[in-house]
Amino acid sequence: MRKLRAMIVDNDQDSRKVLRNVINLNFQQIELLSDCKTVPEAVKKIKKHKPDIVFLEIDLPEYNGFDLMNFFDEHEVTFKIIIITRHGEYSLKAFENNAVAYIIKPLRIEELDRAIKKATVKFADGNPNDVKPIETQNLLLQDKKILLQTTDMIFVVKHDDIIYFQAKGSYTKAVTTSQGELYLAKKLLDFEYLEAMGGFFRTHRSFIINVNHIKKLDKKDYLITLSNDVVVQLSQEKKQQLLDKLTFSN
Repeated sequence: MRKLRAMIVDNDQDSRKVLRNVINLNFQQIELLSDCKTVPEAVKKIKKHKPDIVFLEIDLPEYNGFDLMNFFDEHEVTFKIIIITRHGEYSLKAFENNAVAYIIKPLRIEELDRAIKKATVKFADGNPNDVKPIETQNLLLQDKKILLQTTDMIFVVKHDDIIYFQAKGSYTKAVTTSQGELYLAKKLLDFEYLEAMGGFFRTHRSFIINVNHIKKLDKKDYLITLSNDVVVQLSQEKKQQLLDKLTFSN
């Protein structure tokens, strides 16, 4: 097994430099290949190097970033796209084109971290043609475990042991069956990637719950009772999503 191989496609030299430095300093699970300034250059290098992830700017000369996929047959698209752009108006089109994440410049490490985690989850979905990286956190994802870090300790916790995450300002409270309450130096947003793995659901802006710990759901008052008898509010617009998730999981 190997690291995830990635390419940067952006005609702005400063943007390429910033992204390369951020990845090299913070994401050891990523191996950066060549940078590209245009879509034709990117097509040539992608076909040669076969990266796992392409960090793509939309605003490019001659062809824009959305044109990239037109140069590949379906069987050639083995890479995931993370769009990093100065334009905020193309997010819907980006996801229609199967981008796994959409980041608006200036780049923030937290957003990039979430995007890479989403790409990692998609590579760990059981497709034998996908790469499964050897980095510790990703192995934990495959084993259904997660690292939860407090100010002075790191806990390895099974997904099944997590009842819920709750936003507490710049911190997050994790309530578990094995380690009790843990106060983590991360925001709730940093755990949103767990939803893509199937067992977790964001009920509203303050909670991400483990659906396997739902004891009952009051559909009238939008209240969820969890296995530890904590009651969590469900936002009205999320009700049907949760019902569909519970129906599908059963």
